[in-house]
Amino acid sequence: MSRVLVVGAGLSGLACALRLADAGVPVTVIAAGVGSLQLGGATIDVLGYAPGRVERPLESLASLGEDHPYSLLGAARVEAAATWLAGRLPALRLQGSAAENMLLATAVGAARPTAVAPATIAAGDLRRGGPVSFASVGALKDFVPALVAANVSRAEGISVETRACEADVAVEGEADVSPLGLARALERSETRAQVTRALRDRIGAVDGGRIGLPAVLGVDRHAEVAAAVAEELGGEVFEVPTAPPSVPGIRVYRALTAELRRLQARLIVGSTAVAGVRDGDRLAGLEVRVSGRTRTFPADAVVLATGGLATGGIELDRDGLREPALGLHVAGDPGGDRYGAAVFRENPVDRAGLRVDPEMRPLDAGGAVAHPNLYAVGALLRGAVPWRELSGNGLALATGLAAADAIVAERAA
Repeated sequence: MSRVLVVGAGLSGLACALRLADAGVPVTVIAAGVGSLQLGGATIDVLGYAPGRVERPLESLASLGEDHPYSLLGAARVEAAATWLAGRLPALRLQGSAAENMLLATAVGAARPTAVAPATIAAGDLRRGGPVSFASVGALKDFVPALVAANVSRAEGISVETRACEADVAVEGEADVSPLGLARALERSETRAQVTRALRDRIGAVDGGRIGLPAVLGVDRHAEVAAAVAEELGGEVFEVPTAPPSVPGIRVYRALTAELRRLQARLIVGSTAVAGVRDGDRLAGLEVRVSGRTRTFPADAVVLATGGLATGGIELDRDGLREPALGLHVAGDPGGDRYGAAVFRENPVDRAGLRVDPEMRPLDAGGAVAHPNLYAVGALLRGAVPWRELSGNGLALATGLAAADAIVAERAA
C-alpha cells in the first residue's frame, strides 16, 4: 500500500495525518519546521467574528460566502471536526463545542471568542463574571497582569471584577524566564513550591474568585502541575495564553506527533516539497529537498497543508501570487490592489488561495480538478480570512479531516 504524503506540520496537516493513520493508511508528514501550533493558544476557533462578535458559530455559518471552505463542508462536518480532537486525544482535556463560543482573556486582556479550549484555559471563560485575580511572576516579562486586568475590566459585554498581582521571585536563580522555561521549572516540586508561595503571599485570600495565570502550568506533566498549583494557591486557577512560544500549543503538537509515531507514521521535519512527480493527470510523488539534497518520495496521494501567504504556502513574485510546490492556480488575486491603507483591516488579497471541491481537491483556472489524488487544506484555501474571522484552527481541523476522509473513501472504492 503506497503512502500518503502530507506536506505541513500545522494543525491541518497533523490532524489529517492522524485521521489517515487511524484508518490504517501509511502516511508521511513532510515539513519545513514544527508548524504553527506552537504560535497559538491551543484553542479551536470555529468562528469568532462575522463580522461582529459571534456567540453561536454554527448558526452563523450561513452568513459566510459560498466560496468559504465552511460552505463547502457544511455545518455537520464543521461541528464534528470541532470536537474530534477532544475525543481522539482525551489527555488534552479539551472542552466546548461549535454550538457556543466562550470568551477568554488574551495576553493583552482582550475578550476572545472561541469554541473549544483546554480545560485550564476554558476555566477562564469571562462570561461567568465574578472576581478574577490575574497574577504572574516578575521574571516572566511576556505577561503583564496589570495590563490584562485593566483591559478585561473594560471589555465589552463582560462583568468581571479584576485585580493584578505580581510576585518578585527569581525562578531557579534566573531574573528572566521564558514561558516554556517557567513551565518546565514548575514541573519540579521545589521550584513550584517557591513560586506558588510567593504568588500566594501577593494574591492573598481568594474568597471564591478565580486566579488567572500565564499558560505555563507544565508541559509534559500539565495535569499534575495544574492540580498542584490550584491546591497550593487555594482557589480555582485558569491559564491565559501568552505571546509565542505557546506552551498549550506545544502540548498539542507533542500529543499529536507522539500519537503519529505510535501509529508508525513518518515525520520528516526540515524538508521542503519543491516539485511534483506526475503520472498523467495524477501525482506519483513529490521531489523533496532534505538535508541539502533532493529526494523523490513516491505517493498514492498528496495533501498540501502548507498555509497561506504568512507561512509560504502561497508566494508573491513579480507575476503575482503563486503556489510554489506544484504551481497550482491561486484564485482571487486582486492584482495591484492587494493591500489597503489600513493595517488591521481585511485586505483584498486576504481571501486569495486555492479553490477546492468538497473533497478538498484543488481546481485549476478553468474549474476542473487539477489532480485527482491531490488535496489542499487549512489556510491555503480561498475564501476565508482566519485572522479576521478567528476561524483558523476550526478551518484547519474541518478541512484536514475532510481531506483524510476523502482519501480513505477513495482507497476503499
